[in-house]
Amino acid sequence: MELEEIQKSVLHELERLEHARKIRNFGLARVCGRRASGMALGYWLEKKPREAYGTSYLAHLKALVEDETIHPDVRAAAKRLTAHKDIVNREVISLNPLSDAVLIIRYVENQMGESILPA
Repeated sequence: MELEEIQKSVLHELERLEHARKIRNFGLARVCGRRASGMALGYWLEKKPREAYGTSYLAHLKALVEDETIHPDVRAAAKRLTAHKDIVNREVISLNPLSDAVLIIRYVENQMGESILPA
């Protein structure tokens, strides 16, 4: 996929995320955050493949959580975006999927040396 396509798709998902938050649909907001960050990760993985990262956006995020070469803050953001409400394990779901998605996207930008989001 070309950079312009990724930029457009990621921005569209982030706009959907904002709309979902405004109407208090927090589940959809997390889905949009996963999709936006997963798209950015997918773009990165096209250029620098990592077999453990799988082929889906969700697989990319789950692999990011486990990748100890990635900055802990980025891994934590991916963990929050992929977490489900779980009383037993007390996983913490993302309360701010926009921040978590942007953190992951900015990490990808840094790794790629290309801008996905506007400055």
